[in-house]
Amino acid sequence: MPRLIKHKDVQINRPLYEALASLFRSWGGIGELPNDSDDNGKRRKKPVNELAKLIAHQSALEERIRAGGLNRSQSSGERKTLVERYLKALTNARKIWMEMENDDQRSLSQSLSEIDSGHAIVDVLGLEPFLTSFKPTKDVAQWRQKALKQHKHESWGLDTEMLDLLIGAAQQWITEKAPESHSKIDPTLYAVIYMGEQCQTFGLEPSPAPSSQFTQVVDAYFKHTNTGRDSSDRTNFKDLIQKANSIRERSPEAHLIPDESWFLPHPATQTE
Repeated sequence: MPRLIKHKDVQINRPLYEALASLFRSWGGIGELPNDSDDNGKRRKKPVNELAKLIAHQSALEERIRAGGLNRSQSSGERKTLVERYLKALTNARKIWMEMENDDQRSLSQSLSEIDSGHAIVDVLGLEPFLTSFKPTKDVAQWRQKALKQHKHESWGLDTEMLDLLIGAAQQWITEKAPESHSKIDPTLYAVIYMGEQCQTFGLEPSPAPSSQFTQVVDAYFKHTNTGRDSSDRTNFKDLIQKANSIRERSPEAHLIPDESWFLPHPATQTE
């Protein structure tokens, strides 16, 4: 399972928050909460700026994930190769299973039901699925029909069902979700995608123009975020913003962070 950085355990990047809040205040209070009083009715000295808070929190997540080495910076070729090796290993496991004696296959299947601790799936599923014999139906995937017919199955157990499920998932990833050639997970780009979505939600358009307000937001972000490389002296973000906007237009869900555990707001990223 992927390693995690929990959303709730990360505080905001305070210097970035202050820099953004100051910018948004000078632009008429973009992102500020309408209620500028605390719980006791006293007026706050500085209203909370929700937009600055969101971006500053994402920045802190990014720094934590970089420090933890959760992004391995593998190329698209390396990522595909690993999944193909994984698929081959699963397929080989299935072949080895089919070479076992019938008695040993039955005995191994029965052993699943005897595992009573250390495996949460036992508690979730209960005993019945471990004892169930699955029989071929017209809904069985075509590649499975061939494999089942080849080995003359009349029924099969949960072990074969789980192996086939993992094989099917790997096949689906390779055909539908594998990264494009020469592409690479780019945290810098994904950060701009996230900022563009959040700013647009608060009425600030993510314009790539060098003099735009959004360019100033991006500039502040990289000046106050440890991105793993020196971006603080960069003055032109036009190409980066244009690319981020293009991705957001193609993938409306690109800004989402499933389970709020991973700072990269893009479908290609890994999530909790």
